[in-house]
Amino acid sequence: FESFYDNGQMKSEGSFTAGKSSGAWKYYNRDGKLEREGAFKDGNEEGVWKEYSDAGLTSRQMNYSGGWLDGDAVYYDEGKLWSKIVYNKSEVMSFEYYDKSGQVVSQGKRDSKQMLFRSMYPQGTPMREGVYTNNGMEGKWKRWSPFGVLIEEENYVNGVMDGEQRYFHNTGQLKTIFNYRNGHKNGVAREYYLNGQLFKQTVYNNGEQNGYYFEYYPDGTLSEKYYTIEGTTNGLLTYYDVVGRKSISY
Repeated sequence: FESFYDNGQMKSEGSFTAGKSSGAWKYYNRDGKLEREGAFKDGNEEGVWKEYSDAGLTSRQMNYSGGWLDGDAVYYDEGKLWSKIVYNKSEVMSFEYYDKSGQVVSQGKRDSKQMLFRSMYPQGTPMREGVYTNNGMEGKWKRWSPFGVLIEEENYVNGVMDGEQRYFHNTGQLKTIFNYRNGHKNGVAREYYLNGQLFKQTVYNNGEQNGYYFEYYPDGTLSEKYYTIEGTTNGLLTYYDVVGRKSISY
């Protein structure tokens, strides 16, 4: 089997057995450079898979068993070792992160109950931090930009999002707030401009928009509103001009 991009370059090559991906497969970018290669068994990744940068350097080498990450996964930055993570059926069991000089800057190993996970950028600054338990991610997880700015605060219960989730612009200002229940968006969600003004507000119920949606201009003037029921617009959709006058409804 072979597939191609619209520019004629090969996109992927491999084989199928009984309708499932089987044996060696290779994937290429639009310029014809190898991006990813490995093997399938019964439609699932199996054994060693490698990913490559545009420069042709190995960026990741991972081990799979039955489609699960299993065993060592090694990550590189510009050809230099960046991290080693050991998985058991895609669950993180231990980790090590290295700076550009090759020194270990973060490491951990899961005990019988939990593990504090802290990933690091190649320059040695924090990237993500939180706790893994036997049920998955738990409690508050944080993510930082490469420049040290907090950009995510997420809350988990038994491996799924639950509670308030906060995301920030790269400058540090609040960007969005969502509320989750058992892995689904629930309640009021808000998005903000860089100047702090409200950009969008809507309501979710079990992952679907359910209620009024409002959108605003950067100065706080209402620009759009409509009502949804179970993710579908219901009733009038109304737009407003920059001075707040109704411009169109349908």
